[in-house]
Amino acid sequence: MLFGMSAEQPWLDNKAWKNNSIASDARRAHWVMWGVALFWNLVSLPLLFQFEEIWQKVQREPLTALAFLFPLVGLALIVLAINATRQKRRFGLTPLVMDPFPGSLGGQLGGRIETNIPVDPGRHFDVSLSCVHSRLSGSRKNRSRSESVVWRGDGVCHAGRGPGGTMLQFRFDVPSNLPASQPHQSGNYHLWRVSVSADLPGIDFNRSYNIPVFASDAKSSQAYRDISAQAMSRRQQESDAARLAISSGNFEIDGLSRALRFSNEGDRIRLDYPMFRNSFLTLFAAIFGGGFS
Repeated sequence: MLFGMSAEQPWLDNKAWKNNSIASDARRAHWVMWGVALFWNLVSLPLLFQFEEIWQKVQREPLTALAFLFPLVGLALIVLAINATRQKRRFGLTPLVMDPFPGSLGGQLGGRIETNIPVDPGRHFDVSLSCVHSRLSGSRKNRSRSESVVWRGDGVCHAGRGPGGTMLQFRFDVPSNLPASQPHQSGNYHLWRVSVSADLPGIDFNRSYNIPVFASDAKSSQAYRDISAQAMSRRQQESDAARLAISSGNFEIDGLSRALRFSNEGDRIRLDYPMFRNSFLTLFAAIFGGGFS
């Protein structure tokens, strides 16, 4: 009997999808962050006990100073772990109540999230729905996982008053020609993810949910805010603005100005794609590359 139920309702094979209250990744991310921080600091701890010896060697070989990047990275990881703990304690688990359950390919995906965040009419909660292909490459110890977005929709939640704070609501129309969620997520698989974020004083709100989405034509039973129409209108406005700016020779629009530099040299147009366009990723790569070197 259980096998038959699972065959008709494949989402039951995933323990996290037993009902329509989906927990966020906050708890797992909290423990993973602390695990990485503790491991990194345990590995780099011997460098602190050899500080004097390494410092003397730096006088002869300046590149040896890169060894001190390991403790600095460890300190940064501890700060991130502390922030994850503060966020978890401040906002709690904030489960997503789906409607319909599961989400419907060819139908709709909606839901609500109860938070303890005070209601503020001027605050925006961004929401995105993504179909993601997760790939595992390599073999044995050299395996690595990467993700690519198959489809994505973005918008802003309806933020109203809830039992203990702000109630977030949203609804997407989901195309029918996309892959369904895979309950057993190992190897290569497809998953669906809802992400919600907002800039708040002190600690920003960030939640992500791995959700079940399968083929059906189910609709939401409640009139949540229609994100799909909102996202289509926003994309059209952005596209029109970019087309108008480029046609008039204005390359200083958001996003494009970070990717290239435009200059008019008489009868020629010069487009330069500068190095280090993304300063955060450049700094992150430099720290890790230097530390491992």
